Amino acid sequence: QENTTGRYKPELDHIFPVKLANQQDDYKKEVDVLWNLQPVAGKTNLIKSNTHPLKFFTDVNTKSHKSEYDFLPDDIISDEWDNYKLFISKRKTRMINFLKENYSLEISE
Repeated sequence: QENTTGRYKPELDHIFPVKLANQQDDYKKEVDVLWNLQPVAGKTNLIKSNTHPLKFFTDVNTKSHKSEYDFLPDDIISDEWDNYKLFISKRKTRMINFLKENYSLEISE
């Protein structure tokens, strides 16, 4: 189904964008993982683009889109927003725990 901007939905959003400004060489590879992906409407993905997630989720014009995302820190004031590695690690744990609790699925490394 096509949305109003011509983007198809859902699209996969990198919560910490692959092309976030001022990042080190390994950053792109480290954020391009399942634990950093979220299916969202194409329109949301277009609006978010390469914006840091904390800025996106706190900006008065875009913070309402936070409800489209799962497994985020409970509090907007969290160290996870300042450290993408910590964010991805904690989100991975939340996602795996959800799968275990709700579907009795085990994830093997």
